[in-house]
Amino acid sequence: MSAFHLESKDKRFGGLSGLTVGADGKLYAVSDRGYWLSAKMVSNADGALLDLVDWQIDPMLTAANTSVSGSLVDAEALTRTVDGAFLVAFEGRHRIWRYDPPPRTFKSTPTTIAAPRALGWAPSNGGIEGLTSLPDGRLLALTEEFANSDGSFKGWLLDGSQFAELSYLPAPGFRVTDCAALNNGDVPCSNGAT
Repeated sequence: MSAFHLESKDKRFGGLSGLTVGADGKLYAVSDRGYWLSAKMVSNADGALLDLVDWQIDPMLTAANTSVSGSLVDAEALTRTVDGAFLVAFEGRHRIWRYDPPPRTFKSTPTTIAAPRALGWAPSNGGIEGLTSLPDGRLLALTEEFANSDGSFKGWLLDGSQFAELSYLPAPGFRVTDCAALNNGDVPCSNGAT
């Protein structure tokens, strides 16, 4: 097992939110400052990660082919789809955007993925924090602070334009910070302290 402390003098670096591995084998991340990051992973013969090299950082683009700005920058969740594309969930102006697979990702303009209307009512900084593609092609989206009256939090299963609302309870004192689907359909989530 490896652990890394990441730092950079590049002012664009920081606020990493979503993390996944692309179809090209590179590590990809999005930041709540509106940037893409990628790095080549160097592993040993046993598959243990030794280093991250050849870093790239670029602004995320809007459908108008401009850099995200203002209420559009807060990328919070990232998942890879079966076809290798990336889906990014944003807070501030809550939405899910699809970006092309590598190598076109950083230069691609997004298309909007249908999301439940209720997502627009989520707290500005409490929307989708966990997003993952399930083995059957559906998406699981979990909000960080969009609470129900019973103390649980809102989430959805997204299947094209069909949405099934669900609720979940994080561990006491924590909020969801990410999730990832395993091949058997289980979805472990990471949690951050409140």
